[in-house]
Amino acid sequence: MIFALVLGVLQIRSQINQANQYAELDRIVTAGSAVRSAVGHLQQERSRNAEFLMRGPVSAQHVQDGFTATDRALDAVRRTLRNAPNTEAVRFAGQETERQITELAPIRQQVLGTHVDVGVATNAYSELISVLLSLHRTLISQMSSSQLVSTATTAHELAKISEEIQLQQALVLTGLTRGNFTTDNLTRLAASESRRSAAVKEFRAAATPQQRMQYDQLYARPEVPARESSVRLAMTEHGSTKSRLSPLLVSAATWKEQSRTSLEALNALQDQLDRQLHETAFRLQDSASNAAGLESVILLSALLVASAIVVVVARQLLRSLDALRRSALDTASHELPRAVADIRAGQTPLVPIRQVPVDTGDEIGDVARAFDAVHTQAVNLATEQAELRRSYRDSFVNVSRRSQSLLERQLRLFEQLERDEEDPDQLATLFQLDHLATRMRRNNENLMVLSGADLTRRFTQPTAPADLIRAAVSEIEHYPRVIVEPMPDTRIVGYAASDLVRLLSELLDNAANFSAPQTQVVVSGHRCGDGSLGIEIVDRGIGMTTDELTAANERLTTDGEIELSTSRRMGLFVVGRLAIRHGIHVELSPGPESVGLRASVTLGPELLLETEGAPPAPQPNGTAHGAPRGDDTLVAEFDWEAAEQDAVSQRPLIHNGFHLLRPPAEERQQSDPFVTEEIDPEPRHHQSTRNGSAPTPASDNPASAWFQAAQPIPHTPPPQAMSMGTFLPQTAARFPSSPPAVAAKPMSNGWSFANDQARRRAEEVAAAEPSDFTSAGLPLRIPRAHLVAGSAAAEAGDRARRPRDPNVARGRLASFQAGLRRGRNRNQHASNNTNPTGGPASMDWNPHPHGTELPDFTQEPVDYTQAGLPRRTPRAQLVPGTPTEPAASPRRDADLMRGRLTSFQRGVREGKHSLRDSERTGSECR
Repeated sequence: MIFALVLGVLQIRSQINQANQYAELDRIVTAGSAVRSAVGHLQQERSRNAEFLMRGPVSAQHVQDGFTATDRALDAVRRTLRNAPNTEAVRFAGQETERQITELAPIRQQVLGTHVDVGVATNAYSELISVLLSLHRTLISQMSSSQLVSTATTAHELAKISEEIQLQQALVLTGLTRGNFTTDNLTRLAASESRRSAAVKEFRAAATPQQRMQYDQLYARPEVPARESSVRLAMTEHGSTKSRLSPLLVSAATWKEQSRTSLEALNALQDQLDRQLHETAFRLQDSASNAAGLESVILLSALLVASAIVVVVARQLLRSLDALRRSALDTASHELPRAVADIRAGQTPLVPIRQVPVDTGDEIGDVARAFDAVHTQAVNLATEQAELRRSYRDSFVNVSRRSQSLLERQLRLFEQLERDEEDPDQLATLFQLDHLATRMRRNNENLMVLSGADLTRRFTQPTAPADLIRAAVSEIEHYPRVIVEPMPDTRIVGYAASDLVRLLSELLDNAANFSAPQTQVVVSGHRCGDGSLGIEIVDRGIGMTTDELTAANERLTTDGEIELSTSRRMGLFVVGRLAIRHGIHVELSPGPESVGLRASVTLGPELLLETEGAPPAPQPNGTAHGAPRGDDTLVAEFDWEAAEQDAVSQRPLIHNGFHLLRPPAEERQQSDPFVTEEIDPEPRHHQSTRNGSAPTPASDNPASAWFQAAQPIPHTPPPQAMSMGTFLPQTAARFPSSPPAVAAKPMSNGWSFANDQARRRAEEVAAAEPSDFTSAGLPLRIPRAHLVAGSAAAEAGDRARRPRDPNVARGRLASFQAGLRRGRNRNQHASNNTNPTGGPASMDWNPHPHGTELPDFTQEPVDYTQAGLPRRTPRAQLVPGTPTEPAASPRRDADLMRGRLTSFQRGVREGKHSLRDSERTGSECR
């Protein structure tokens, strides 16, 4: 019904448009009639002016009256053109006609003053008439009816014939009046006759048989063929070479009569064609209007009948359609999205597909069954797509893990090659390969992040921001260009630390790769007012445009699907996914002065832990506070255990004995965030002896350890066990452990030490009986109750005691328990060696058996060094009964020792380079 209604409306509209077109055709016919009328007046004016210029029987008043009649005809043309179709062709022809009309006034003035030649005036009028005929032809081309176009074309050809007859009348009249024909007149006359003959042929081709018959009837008048004979006779003249005209030519009066009769016959035929055009246009317009009205009535009747039928049928179909609509909307809005979400989450949809509740057997029922099939197929496709994505993700993770394993093996091989290599250039190349492998491992981890898997390397303890930034810097290529400014004193939770390292490494790698090699990448941090932590990475690189920054920031805040462009900007996608995972805000903005790029990373307060106060880090034994760090200090700071574990394990963040950018002593005491599980280190010889006693710490005076032979042994109480820190095992050979010496009588010439007063105070405190006990029966210790005067700084007593970090205490207790377990094992091993019969070993150690005298330590030294110090003779002053040979220490592995030395050498070299870079950076900042 709608289709029929649309067709009916379109048909009615077509009839109305056709009627309007026929009305427009009538206006075009009217305009064409006005143009032909103007052409006729101009033709008469041209002939009249030619006769006036040749002193014919035409007065000036008669010429002016012709000017007025012609002007009225031209004004009628202007009025009718306003109602003509406003097309480009019509506008152009009208403008050209108006331009020619404006040039008519000067010609008229010259004609009235007889200051112009007849030929020039005739040419001017001919040009204007030609323009008007072109306008008439343009108007005919705007007609859309074939009937009108044929009749109008015939009328136009008659107008052209009439124009040529008028022109020939003026040219022949001029020759007859002058008594001869000029060559120009004869040429123009011949051309006019040719155009007239062509126009006659075109007329016969366009005219109907009846119109051709009417035209042939014009020749029934004798004046018409006589005029044509006169034209041919005039064309036989040879110009001004003859003294007189041919006697066969007619007179001027006869010529004028012949021309007038021919023009009247043509004008009568033109008027008849104009009437036919008007009648045809009116008839077509009236027919189109009647058809439009009739079709409107028929359409309205059909519409009423169809509406009644639709109402009856619609009432039967509404229920089925409404049920189908509700079911389709519910499926598209709720059921299908919920099923797809469950499938993507790895769950099987529990609710079966609910069918559309339409059981009719008509087309609507078929549509309902088809919709059920589409619904089922959509769920199946979603399941297949989810399985495909899951298999792709598992494949990516599997390939990444395999590649990760190979890279770990490759890194261990690089470490072995670095230990065995002595050539500095080759060693530098191996370091570059090692770093490239580290970058490859980062790419594998990025692939795992894109696949939705977690990283295998995880932090388990709260970590300082500086440590995370150092770990991120270690995984990029241009790490020497990164400047890390002091970070706020806080801790980041362990479960987010690994992902934050990955996030920062991607941002640092982007900043370093897209900036000039001579520039630096500055990393700074600050605490915000809401308690969050802000980290900024600023580079001086090429930067990004505003549109690129907007697109990048939008990608950082949306967890979109993996697309083809993800592989080209994998780092940006990884940063966005990791940031969304932990609620970290990452934003890119232009750098300072719109140069480079600034990456701002904001961690919320929920990811931060406030640090607790810790006691000041103890000074190394044998080194005064504030003393410069010499070679021995550097050796003492070297972590041999880390070097050994780095050689045999897969820990990626330590490549040598020195931790990358090691934190200060206080931070090292609190926690080591890079250790995820307790590793039983190699037994250190300075931690315990064979019989389980504690080692003897290095003396406060370095000379006492080197020249034991020349010094008396002072009477000291048994010293407490002190940790050697990170002193390497070779330090035990420089400072050997020995049993505590028994009290000896004072010697008059013995060495005097500054801590004798502290020692005597300790003896007095040890001799005193405790006054209070704990619930376990142990003496209750009062902190700082028996301090020696001057032993503690004044500010230390006023400083509030810092609360202990439970994580640090837990780590210390775990280390203490591990050390105690190893000590017990060694004590048991020592007891088995000393008591082969299985008897219990004596727990009371007597350094001097009964009846054994101590050697004389008061004797003068026999020899001195170049510095004037007593020369020590090893093992010259042993107490009788002391074993002559030290207990054999376990043999060290040569490869392990070589690896330690190589790591030590590399660490020293990197430390020197880092020191020079920092000095250079400082000078540039200054």
